[in-house]
Amino acid sequence: MLATGLRAAPVVGKRGELVGIVSRTDLVRAFSDMEDLAGHLVEQVASPPGLLIHESESCGTLLHQIRLLEEHPLPVIDAKGRLVGAVGVADLGRVLWRPTVGGKKDAARPGNVLNVEVGSIMHSPALTVPPGTTTGAAAALMTREKVSSVFVVEKGRPTGVVSQSDLLGLAVGTPGAADLAVEDVYVQIHGVRASGDPSMLTEIDRLIAKALKHIARNTKPVLLSVHITPHATHRAGDATVQARLHTDRGVFHASETGWNFFASIQQVLDDLVAQTRRDRDERRTLRKRAGRVPAEDDEPTVDGELEAKIRAAAGED
Repeated sequence: MLATGLRAAPVVGKRGELVGIVSRTDLVRAFSDMEDLAGHLVEQVASPPGLLIHESESCGTLLHQIRLLEEHPLPVIDAKGRLVGAVGVADLGRVLWRPTVGGKKDAARPGNVLNVEVGSIMHSPALTVPPGTTTGAAAALMTREKVSSVFVVEKGRPTGVVSQSDLLGLAVGTPGAADLAVEDVYVQIHGVRASGDPSMLTEIDRLIAKALKHIARNTKPVLLSVHITPHATHRAGDATVQARLHTDRGVFHASETGWNFFASIQQVLDDLVAQTRRDRDERRTLRKRAGRVPAEDDEPTVDGELEAKIRAAAGED
């Protein structure tokens, strides 16, 4: 599901007959019963909150950010930066869709629906959890309230958002998961859509594939999440890029803000490569100081098939 972006998948029997559907919601419902996963803290898996919408902004602003709304509701803040609600595609849809009863009468109404303030259409209060909440508790809250995400709030301000995909990513990226069924590196890219420029994701994929090839020499990558948050400035390329890399040696984080998000992505990936290299060198140094010969499992296992796939994705022979 993470690899394809699907929210549900069919379940078939031995003869190929359809026996049911399993969704992200079904998997998250079972999350609380998995001790190895439910004990993590939400701040360890939370994604950046994305674009912060002021309650006084217009619905026209939301319409321009519709691609971000497709991921999960955006946080709505007041003049002091405090979280006062959330707004999603459903909220925007309710104000944009106005059925006509008398035909001409409805069309003659004054004003523009896009000028309606966000504060008047948001749902409030937003569903929140404080730092220190376990992922199991967050999953239980999502299940109980029938939502796909919750905001992490500290001193009234949104600091992150935990979605169903973040929880599933934790399951895939947990040490030991690669020994179960994971054969590929799962890559999640949030904040961009290929519909506007089909070559955009192709270039991002090329950068990521090239970086993963270098990371694989230091440790075994399992899951890479990249979050791109565009800035509301006159320069379309302004963005903050944050990345979280799950490996068989732990989790690595990197962040970069710049005027060109391609350059920021490259910097973030270079940072992750450097971090995994330092981690590898530190392990080697510790082994030398201990005066022992490195054990076979001390070094990252070179997966020939995985490296071949990464090279193919990077367009290399």
